[in-house]
Amino acid sequence: MRVSSALRAFASPFLAASPSLPPHLNPRHHPVVYSPGYSPASWPEKHAFPMSKFADTFKHLSERRVPSLQGPLILDPGHVFSPVPAPPADLLSPPHDADYVERFLSSSLSPSEAATIGFKGDLISQVVPRTLAEISGTCLALSLALEFGLSSSVAGGTHHAFPGRGSGYTVLNDLAVAAHWAIKDPAVPAERVLVVDLDVHQGDGTAAFSRLPQLRGRLLTLSLHGADNFPLRKEESTWDVPLPTGAGDEEYMAALKPALERAVEEGRPDAVLYDAGVDALGEDRLGKLSLTPGGLRERDRHVIGYVVGRGIPCACVVGGGYNRDLGRLAEMHSIVHYEAARVWRERKMYKRSSS
Repeated sequence: MRVSSALRAFASPFLAASPSLPPHLNPRHHPVVYSPGYSPASWPEKHAFPMSKFADTFKHLSERRVPSLQGPLILDPGHVFSPVPAPPADLLSPPHDADYVERFLSSSLSPSEAATIGFKGDLISQVVPRTLAEISGTCLALSLALEFGLSSSVAGGTHHAFPGRGSGYTVLNDLAVAAHWAIKDPAVPAERVLVVDLDVHQGDGTAAFSRLPQLRGRLLTLSLHGADNFPLRKEESTWDVPLPTGAGDEEYMAALKPALERAVEEGRPDAVLYDAGVDALGEDRLGKLSLTPGGLRERDRHVIGYVVGRGIPCACVVGGGYNRDLGRLAEMHSIVHYEAARVWRERKMYKRSSS
């Protein structure tokens, strides 16, 4: 695979396998990161968090025919990047508290802590390997975006996890860990990382990380979210845009466009992590907003196109989504990957990756 020596140096801790078709030979789609470990095989079918959605989304991308491409987006599972099962241990703490990380990894969180997260009983032990795989995937996606300009992981967006506690089905914060790694590693060309969080729930955990002394002014957070949705107690993001219940496509885009422009202009990020939650859809059971699938597609196309158009590397993660129809949920989560691939093709980014 043709990659720079810099990528070999800073991506290697997260890379289990390179694709058989490298990005500079792939005009079909951008670098995609996926691990079967994202979806625990024995997860309870009726649990409120649909853990199978990651595997379902990858299956959709690999099997759903795209008429304009005369086949699925991903022609061969070997065309994606595979993350290592777990990132280096010293990447988790800091920014997370060491005691909290140790207790999570040993499955010794208290019953009340596990209940607050939403994973009671032995479920915490099941989410240990998938949480680590997810963090590896997000770090790998960020490293690939820094090399090739654009990437996506078929997981990620655990934005409710705080430095010393979990919440809202999230245990460790992959966005904060990836940003902290990029900012602190002298080999990585990213002194400021902007998280564009369009999950319908405010990224309260990520906002808390941005106030840590080592990340203040360097981890920047833009959050568009439902004003009356979880979490009830909001944190202070760098830029917060609360939206009223029922806001639809037009109102959403009217709020997003100037907010994104402001965050990029004022923040001057070296990279963007885009949390593309689909729970802003009107059909989502936890969303309280009214985006249509067409509006969601316009949203993702605008964010990715705007960021990449400014020459800023963009790594996309899937974020939240809670449709009980898992096939439909996978279809909606696929949109951000389709739109990233569209930008990759339209801007001929594969040619730039070969230079």
